Amino acid sequence: MTIQSLATTAALAALGAVPATAQAQATYALSAMPDGYNLQVYDDCGVEGRQPHIRCEGVHEYSPAVVAADEKARTVAWGWREVVAQYDGLDASRQYVAAVTYANEPYNNRVQSLWAGETQLNGARPLPKGGAERLLFRLPAAAIREGKLTLRFRLEAQVNAVVSVVELWAPAPSPETIHLSPP
Repeated sequence: MTIQSLATTAALAALGAVPATAQAQATYALSAMPDGYNLQVYDDCGVEGRQPHIRCEGVHEYSPAVVAADEKARTVAWGWREVVAQYDGLDASRQYVAAVTYANEPYNNRVQSLWAGETQLNGARPLPKGGAERLLFRLPAAAIREGKLTLRFRLEAQVNAVVSVVELWAPAPSPETIHLSPP
């Protein structure tokens, strides 16, 4: 980033007009799970039958020699343009957090964004090369309508869109059973 672009970004921020990608990351990204939050929904995206909320082109498992991560992170759902996660039965009065795990090979320049409904949670983000990462995002209340939430993992550069794990957390007790397959 140049000195001029840094100065422009600082000036825009002072006016409350932060560029969309910076605003999205600053507003929705979390550094840690808030106290009192418990797991509500879990999708192991790269394993058929263990990701009932995921709409994708297929699943794939990266070799441990290529992606330094555990098996859950190395298995991904993928889509040519996007991977979609659709949830229903959510309590719109709760403040949800999405925990998302991404993985990527060391030779692919995979870049993607994450959307909750019409809200961009993070802009074009390069995925980790040869590894995995888990990111946390506060979900805006407006993204949950009539108990339904749609998350979109959108391709922003090369290859395809991928996601390993999607978890929804809320300040409520975990359900007695968390379904890894359709009920």
